[in-house]
Amino acid sequence: MLDAGSSLVGDELSNKTEGKVMVEAMGMLGYQAMAVGGSDFALGREALLERAREAGFAILSANLVDASSQEAVLPAYTVVETGGRKVAVIGLTGPADLVPGEPGSLRIIDPISALRQAVNYLNGRADAIVVLAHVDSDWDRRLAAEVPGVAAIIAGGQYLPDQRPWVAPQTGTVVVHPGAQGEHLGVLNLHVDHDGRAISATWKSIALTSDFPDDPSVTDLVNRWRAKTEE
Repeated sequence: MLDAGSSLVGDELSNKTEGKVMVEAMGMLGYQAMAVGGSDFALGREALLERAREAGFAILSANLVDASSQEAVLPAYTVVETGGRKVAVIGLTGPADLVPGEPGSLRIIDPISALRQAVNYLNGRADAIVVLAHVDSDWDRRLAAEVPGVAAIIAGGQYLPDQRPWVAPQTGTVVVHPGAQGEHLGVLNLHVDHDGRAISATWKSIALTSDFPDDPSVTDLVNRWRAKTEE
C-alpha cells in the first residue's frame, strides 16, 4: 500500500487534528510508505515532522531539505520485502509543492538530481526500485526518461486515475497515476528482471463506490477523533 502524497490534510477533521487522524487511519489500512507533497505542507514543518515520527509507515522525500543546512529532513527511501524481493521505495516532492516562505525553513531541491543520487545508492541494495512522486505530468515523464534503474513511478498531482500505464521508451520505467481524494484504488502488478527493470506491467483502477462497505474499525476511528475535536 503506497501513496503519492498530499494526503495528511484537506478535509475538516484532518485539518482539526493536524493530520493525526489520517496517519492513524493509513496505519490501520496497512500503508507502507507515502511521499510528501502539496497540502501536507499546510501542517507546517514541526507538525509534519511529528506526523512522520508517529506514523507506523515511512513518510518520504528525497528532495526536501533544511533551507539552512541543506540536509534532508525526512528519509529518502524505505525498503519493503514483497514477493520474495526487496523493493526500495523512494519519495519525491514536486518543485511547485512548497510555496516560498511557507514554511521558509524548508527547501525543495531538483527532483531529478535527488532521484539519480538515491537510485545510484540503492543499486545492488534492492531488487527493484519504485518511486512515489507528487509531481505534475511533465516532471513524472522527465523522471522516467532521464533516470534509469527505476521499475515504476506512482505519481500524484493528477485528479483522475490513468486507464493504462505509460512506459518511458528510453528506460522502460512504468508511470501510473492512481487518482486523488481516496476515490480510487490503483493496482499495479510488475514483472521485473534481475536488474530491476520492468519487463511487463498490468494496471487497473478500482473506483471505491458505495459498493464497498465502510470498514467498522476505520469508522470507529473517525468517530472517536470527531468526538475529541468537538469536546
